[in-house]
Amino acid sequence: MPEITYKPGPGLRKINHNGKTLWIEHTEGKTMILGHERIPTTPQYIDITSWGTDNSSIKDFIQTAIDHCLAKDSEAVEIYELHPWGLGWNLAQSKKPRPIESVVLDSGLTEKIV
Repeated sequence: MPEITYKPGPGLRKINHNGKTLWIEHTEGKTMILGHERIPTTPQYIDITSWGTDNSSIKDFIQTAIDHCLAKDSEAVEIYELHPWGLGWNLAQSKKPRPIESVVLDSGLTEKIV
């Protein structure tokens, strides 16, 4: 079964995070053509608002989102490829690691690697 990713579209949402109400507005900018490769890119904007002058609930929400993404990505094997113009490395894809039993290596090499 393929993995399905659900992504919210633009709009205004009201959520509760740790007992605080946050309003999150997601908007998309105008599509622009960027870089030497002339890739169409649509900028994404996220505004997070809460009532009052204490922004700790917003900071906590953002940190929770970062922690969630890092934990999710730590389970995957990331495969990078060299940028066509040699300007660094780009993430090509992330995959779930396969079991070590499915890897065929010379005898004794598996134990050395593990």
